[in-house]
Amino acid sequence: MFARFRSSWPVLGAFLLVLGVSAAYSLTLCGLLWWAGLPWWIGLVPFGLSLVGAESLHALGKNEPPTTDTFVIERDDDPRVHAVLDRLCALTDLERPVLRLYGAEGPNAVAHVPDQGPACVYVTPDLLERLDNRQLEAVLAHELAHLTHRDQRVIAFAEGMSQWMVNLPVSMLDLLYGADEGLWVLAVRSGASWNPLFDTVKEKEEKEERIRRSGRFPVPVGVLVLGPVFLGRVLLGVAALVILPATLVGVVLFLLTSLPSQIVVLRLVRRRELAADRAAAELTGAPTVLASALASMTEAIPVSQPKGLPGLRAMDALSILPHTRPHRRDKEGGDGFGRRLLALRRRAFSTHPPVAVRLDALRELAARRHRAEP
Repeated sequence: MFARFRSSWPVLGAFLLVLGVSAAYSLTLCGLLWWAGLPWWIGLVPFGLSLVGAESLHALGKNEPPTTDTFVIERDDDPRVHAVLDRLCALTDLERPVLRLYGAEGPNAVAHVPDQGPACVYVTPDLLERLDNRQLEAVLAHELAHLTHRDQRVIAFAEGMSQWMVNLPVSMLDLLYGADEGLWVLAVRSGASWNPLFDTVKEKEEKEERIRRSGRFPVPVGVLVLGPVFLGRVLLGVAALVILPATLVGVVLFLLTSLPSQIVVLRLVRRRELAADRAAAELTGAPTVLASALASMTEAIPVSQPKGLPGLRAMDALSILPHTRPHRRDKEGGDGFGRRLLALRRRAFSTHPPVAVRLDALRELAARRHRAEP
């Protein structure tokens, strides 16, 4: 039991650190309010809002696929990868995810759970070409670990706690834009020549022409509809007057708190990568195989990706490796202190632990397994 707690503590500790940063801001505000002679408990409001805001973002946000440049890998396309995935799902009793191919350069894999439909595991062509069966099994086990641990949900919640002050008003604005477009459609079908309140309707002229061709409401119905539509537009305008200043305030608060929050969220992301490595190694029973796969894949990670794949950076949090390797600038920074500072900054803001750290952890796990064998 102690060993299980010790292995899960780094992830739990990283998540508690995320909560701690938000709590520290609230406690600081409580102290300032108390010093100013104001009710100190008002300082607890931001912490409560961070929890509510993070959960609200999950309900309001759009959990879109990490990339659209993808297609399903059918069983006839690659029987080998399907056989490996079938075996892993049978071992874990996990619902089988959909296998999809995406066009990034270099060997990589990403797990993603959409709002609707089954989970997906995305793999690159280079991954399927480079790895043998055992290495491929280790990589897919790593991605299944992300799905089992619900890492996407946990990371999204942590990011929501640190960014809710901006993302929540922006999500509310998205709802206003959608409602505005819906009211505009009703107004056009009722015969009114109103424009949307917000200039966010894409291809407005073409949509308006299609709406008019599809037919208008009968005059009595149109007259009845225009009243509620007009009232709805007034309410949208009032809501916008409230949300827009809230967005500006949120941007200021985010700028004041973003650096510590981003650092602790990225620490959580790195810890969950190590946890997925450990879970994959325990599932396959071969930590050294995953280590060899990581070493082989790292050598082939490109310095840059094609310009037609702008969303890859957002996929890094749940990919087995970053999609690009950092530029090495060992000569920059002058003395040794400058180079150490550059390395510290790169490590603090990276989504993945250094590969050397991951390999050492897997070798240590392999050694412990070997010592435990009779």
